[in-house]
Amino acid sequence: ILAIADGMAGRALRVLAFAGKSHTECDPLQMDYVESDLIFAGLAGMMDPPRKEVMQAIHVCKQAGIRPVMITGDHRLTARAIGQELEIGNGEVIEGADLERMNEEELQSRIGEVSIFARVTAEHKVRIVEALKKRGNIVAMTGDGVNDAPALKAADIGIAMGKTGTEVTKEASDMVIADDNFATIVSAVEEGRRIYDNIRKGTTYLLAVSFAELSTIFIAVALGYPIPLLAAQILWINVVAEEFPAIGLALEPAHAGIMKKKPRDPMEPMPSRNLLIYTLGIAAAIVIGTLGLYMTSLEMGCDLSYARTMAFVGLGFFTVYNAYSSRSLEESILRMNPLGNKTLLLGITGSILSILAVVYIPFMQSIFQTRPLTSESWILVLAVGLLVVIAAEVMKRLLPGLRVN
Repeated sequence: ILAIADGMAGRALRVLAFAGKSHTECDPLQMDYVESDLIFAGLAGMMDPPRKEVMQAIHVCKQAGIRPVMITGDHRLTARAIGQELEIGNGEVIEGADLERMNEEELQSRIGEVSIFARVTAEHKVRIVEALKKRGNIVAMTGDGVNDAPALKAADIGIAMGKTGTEVTKEASDMVIADDNFATIVSAVEEGRRIYDNIRKGTTYLLAVSFAELSTIFIAVALGYPIPLLAAQILWINVVAEEFPAIGLALEPAHAGIMKKKPRDPMEPMPSRNLLIYTLGIAAAIVIGTLGLYMTSLEMGCDLSYARTMAFVGLGFFTVYNAYSSRSLEESILRMNPLGNKTLLLGITGSILSILAVVYIPFMQSIFQTRPLTSESWILVLAVGLLVVIAAEVMKRLLPGLRVN
C-alpha cells in the first residue's frame, strides 16, 4: 500500500487513504475506538495541476535572476514531482523533520542548493525565510492560510492571495494578488522595473538640462559675454518645453530585455557613478552646442537679441534630442522603435511648438525678447543638435554598466 501511495505521490497526486469499520449503537464514540481497527478500502489521488502560465512565469523569473523556492505541506514525492514539472530546483527535497535536525550552519550550507521544502509547519516557513535573508537575498513570500502569516511578516515582501487568502494573511502581507496567479507577481516585478528605469531616465534627462543651463550662463559670463539666456527664457524651457517630453519618458514602455537583467542592489544609489558621468556628459554636449550657437552669432555680427534667440532655440531643441536619446540608457537610438512611445512623440511635438511660438508669435516675441531665425540658422541649430545624440551614443558604448548590478 505504501509503495502504491508513493507511486501516486510521485505522479504529483495528493493521496487520500480511505478506511472504515462496522459500527453499532452500542459501540462507544470515543476517538480512540472510532479510529482503531479500521479496514483499508483504497487510495484516491487528487490532481491540483499548476496553471498553464506558471511554467512561463518561472522561466521568466530565472532569466530575471529571481530564484523560485517551493514550500509546501505536501508529501515529499508530490513536491518533487511538481518541482520537476515546473523545473524548480534540482530534485532534492528537504522535509520539515529534516529542518528540525539541522542547526543554522547546516541549513545555511543547504539552502543555497535546495529549492523544494515539503511537510513544513508555520515555524519551518519562518526559519526558511530567515535563512534565505541571512544569505543576502531579498525574499518575497506568498501564502493564503493563517499559518502563512508569520512567514509573510518575516519576509521582505509578503504576498497574500486575494481570493483564497484569509483576512489574517492579507493583513500580514505587503501586497495582495487579486487573481491568485503567480504570473501576476512576475508581471508586477516587470512593471516595477519599468517604473524604476523610467525614473532614472527622467532624472537623467532633467538633471542634464538643469546642469547645462547653469553652466552655459556661468561660462558665458566668465568669458566676458553678456548673459546668453534671459530669466523668462529659462523659465519657459523649464516649465513648458522641458516638461512635455518628461511626461512621455515617464510612460516609456518596458524594453524587451528588462526581465533578463539581474536584480539591482537595493543599496545602489539612484544616480549611480556611471549615471552621473552620463548626465554630465550630456550636459557638456548641450553647453558646447548652446554656447557655440550663441558666440558664433555674436562673432558674425548678429545683435544680442538674435544671439539669445539662437541660444534659446538651441537649448530647447537640444532638450528634445536629449529626451529621445534618454528613452533607453543602454540601447542605441538606432535600435529603438521610433514609434514605440507615442506619448513621447506627442510631448516632443508640444515642446517644439512651444519653442516656435516664442520665436514667431509677435506678442511672445516682446515678452521673451526673441527674433525670427533665418533658414540657415535653423539648419545650424538642427545640425549642432546632433552633438547631443552623438554624445549619448558614445557614452552608451563606453559606459555599458549604466545599470549597475
